[in-house]
Amino acid sequence: MLYNIFAVIYILGPFVGLYFIFRKVGIAPWKALIPIYNIVLWIKLCGKKWKWYVYFLIPAINIFTFLMLVVETAKVFERHSFWEQTLAVLFPFAYMPYLGLSKLEYVDPASHEEVKYSSIREWLDALVFALIAAVIIRGYCMEFYKIPSSSMEKSLLVGDYLMVSKMSYGARTD
Repeated sequence: MLYNIFAVIYILGPFVGLYFIFRKVGIAPWKALIPIYNIVLWIKLCGKKWKWYVYFLIPAINIFTFLMLVVETAKVFERHSFWEQTLAVLFPFAYMPYLGLSKLEYVDPASHEEVKYSSIREWLDALVFALIAAVIIRGYCMEFYKIPSSSMEKSLLVGDYLMVSKMSYGARTD
């Protein structure tokens, strides 16, 4: 039950924030309430190409696309620090409303120059991405198990490794 409540907040929070962001940048806020259309407008707002929308249609990839779009939204509000972008990925349900309700100004992505990051920052970004990807993949997509006993010895041997798809059965919530 608690998991389901958190999942609803985690999914709906960014779109509540998108409502306020749309209002701030001059897009009619009610458009943030229309499924699919709100994502198309969000992608345009961040200055990304149409292929990002295609990524939203691919299961499992859409989770990463969503999180990357949250980071891109932080960038169009000139939030480039590692910690802010990490917070945006970990808590998009709170960070998106923060962007929409704060006094931060929207900067059109076509008009600002690209920010260069240090090699340490690039490694930190990659590490955070890898950790989040591992948690999402193990939690929702697949899990690896090692056969501990000989109970299935005719088909599986002790010490064999299995990859179990969670997409078919759903993630465990307990």
